[in-house]
Amino acid sequence: MLFLLFAILNITFLIAFIYIGYRAIVLVRKEIGLWAAIVLVIGVLSSSSSTSNKNNTNSNFKNLNNQQKVIKGLSKMNSIVLEDNLLNTVNLMVFYTIEDSTQKAFYTESNSMLTGFTGSRKWNPDRINIHFIDNKHYSYNVNGIMEWYFLKSVIYKELKTFKGIAEIK
Repeated sequence: MLFLLFAILNITFLIAFIYIGYRAIVLVRKEIGLWAAIVLVIGVLSSSSSTSNKNNTNSNFKNLNNQQKVIKGLSKMNSIVLEDNLLNTVNLMVFYTIEDSTQKAFYTESNSMLTGFTGSRKWNPDRINIHFIDNKHYSYNVNGIMEWYFLKSVIYKELKTFKGIAEIK
């Protein structure tokens, strides 16, 4: 519920910012001239549309020791919900391979992501540990940071840890 109120607050401030910006451009055009208004618009747009070159490689984790098992067996995926809110969920997807000769399950890759209406939050998984207990169950430990944004600025970072045992389907 806090997330929904925060998203509404974020949208309200964005609309207010657009309105105030429009009024400022009209005022600058009226008082100083058209060229000053154009320079102001270009300056605001260039500073607000800065692109980030961050690679989002934190959401994929591979166990390179078991990559050969993918070739020798049947690859499968198991998905579980780590956190379920009103508008979004944090999911964990575990990719594994069942070896043809022994029918034993081997972990190959995992991925965690935030789905649904993310609004002003971003999920950055830091570490995903998967341990197969037997061919039917595995334990997981997912650590990450949920970032709360206000007008494109991070205002709060929340450390999250999810632990549990899941059944292989």
